[in-house]
Amino acid sequence: MRKNIERELFTEPSKINPIEIEIGEIPPDDLLCFKNDLCKGRLKGGRTNGLKRMNYFFSKKLNSYSRDISSPEKSFDSCSRLSPYISWGCISLKEIFFRANLIKNSNSKMLKSRLTWHCHFIQKLESEPELEFKEFHPYFQKIRIKDNDLLQLWSQGKTGFPFVDACMRSLNYNGWLNFRMRAMLMSFASYNLWIPWQDSGSELARKFIDYEPGIHWNQCQMQSGTTSININRIYNPIKQGKDHDPKGNFIKKWVPELKDYSDNFIHEPWLMKNFNSVKYSNSEYIKPIIDISKTTKNARKKIQEITKKDGYWDISKEIYIKHGSRRKRLSKIKSDYKNSNLKLNKEIQYELNIEL
Repeated sequence: MRKNIERELFTEPSKINPIEIEIGEIPPDDLLCFKNDLCKGRLKGGRTNGLKRMNYFFSKKLNSYSRDISSPEKSFDSCSRLSPYISWGCISLKEIFFRANLIKNSNSKMLKSRLTWHCHFIQKLESEPELEFKEFHPYFQKIRIKDNDLLQLWSQGKTGFPFVDACMRSLNYNGWLNFRMRAMLMSFASYNLWIPWQDSGSELARKFIDYEPGIHWNQCQMQSGTTSININRIYNPIKQGKDHDPKGNFIKKWVPELKDYSDNFIHEPWLMKNFNSVKYSNSEYIKPIIDISKTTKNARKKIQEITKKDGYWDISKEIYIKHGSRRKRLSKIKSDYKNSNLKLNKEIQYELNIEL
């Protein structure tokens, strides 16, 4: 067996053959300094900063990686946050993989798995670039309704759901958010607001400083239920908040309108009799823009109706053969999907406590 030999990185060339073009004027340093820069918390770019971040992660944060990956507050420091440096070409995947290989534990294995999936999704978009615009399964085309008003409220973090708004405002400021929270934002837009994934996906693409088309658009479709080979996940933002921000510290940081609310009501402030009273806040926080229980039920019903159409599973089989995991057969996915929905139908009275 051939040994895995680490090779030196290629050095920069000493000379580049000139191309005969007009040099023109060199742009000023402040060209990209925007007057209203909302993303003030973004990581500093460049290879030097990327290497510093990588060294910091492997030396101090790797061991807390899997434990804190789903926390919107802790993941900000415990996740590698190397994705922007990968997207902008400051650090190579091979460099990161090599460092991870030097450490033999579950966290390192978990990181390497994600690096592998990174390449998988990029290759998927390379072979089918239309996935940025066109649904995997044709039965899901044009099922959602454009609504620029709802889209903007969601994009600005003004939905009336504290955890959703906190995540979006944090993203707007930092340009980064952990995976689970990204999935929740996309799920909320696709199922509860019923907005086309192309619209909400474009909004997020403009926000992420680590935007990678191959990963982004595949995930947008997966979180919107248009692939037909992934179990649909309709995230409940109230449950997600209680699970991953139980004391509401993250919410209070990014939704200061609620900073004086007690832990008992921080996730559902509208349940208070004196909601938005002067006693609790100097600036009012809006009520929910949709009925979360009703919209979740309606979305699930619409998706189920589509899966019952003639030929649906035949097309799904073709999609699975091309894109699905070889570890799980389509028949198993189909069974899991039906069983999940049967379970939900029995427990519909607990709608707000279920995350599919």
